[in-house]
Amino acid sequence: MSDVVRRAEFHFDGGRGRLFGRRWEGPTPRREVVLVHGYGEHSGRYEHVGGFLAARGARVHAYDHQGHGRSSGLRCHVRRFGDFLDDLDRVVGRARDASQGRPVFVIGHSMGGVIIAYASLAAPARADTLVLVEPGFYMETIPAFLNYLFFPLDRIMARQFYTRGMRERFFMGSFYNKSLVTDEVIDAYMLPTRTPNALEAMARMMSTVGVKNYEGVTEKITRPTLIVWGERGPEDPLTFATRIKGEIPESQLITVKECGHYVQEEKPQELATIIKEYLR
Repeated sequence: MSDVVRRAEFHFDGGRGRLFGRRWEGPTPRREVVLVHGYGEHSGRYEHVGGFLAARGARVHAYDHQGHGRSSGLRCHVRRFGDFLDDLDRVVGRARDASQGRPVFVIGHSMGGVIIAYASLAAPARADTLVLVEPGFYMETIPAFLNYLFFPLDRIMARQFYTRGMRERFFMGSFYNKSLVTDEVIDAYMLPTRTPNALEAMARMMSTVGVKNYEGVTEKITRPTLIVWGERGPEDPLTFATRIKGEIPESQLITVKECGHYVQEEKPQELATIIKEYLR
């Protein structure tokens, strides 16, 4: 293991504009890792995971989705889901080119998990192994307004979604350790709301969204897959985690105790260690 990690930040061409990328690299990388963040996040939220893995033999690639973080585009908006897949294919292709035959692992959290799953169906050979961290395939309950989106209700709901109070309530429900829902965390996730056209972008996306479960995707995944899931307490039935494990033929499930949806925020060291052990 080496504690010397080189960090790089750069921009590159995506399918619909310039994307922002990060890379963590030790002196002798033995594997390539691609980190794919979730909705409303950015790659900077994975600094601990990227640095930890790079210090232990990985070259780690990450990027901000279009409309996220320091990438171009309307905030938190994508014109079509396929744009996510096209951009990921560019990043995985760069990792594959740099690998010189070394294995390529792709890690996705939440929406990022859905993206990498779809990408693995389109091009299974691009990634050797998948790591799905609380992937957003199934939802137990869906806000009722998603069934009734029409103008101007979509704009009203977008405005509500972008209020600090709603975001705080969302995070309080998503974190096991409520003390971690600090002003700093909320400010970081509220950043898109302070950019031009943020409200219009959210309203536009809400006007096209529907009630969506991604039935049938997991059963088609052919790559070895690690599933990481937060265990909300001793009574947590882990319904969706066990369902996904049962649907992916070659998969392993590891739970993180006393942890919510944002595993990389609540238990970054444990998440990084789990991934490092699996990538051996």
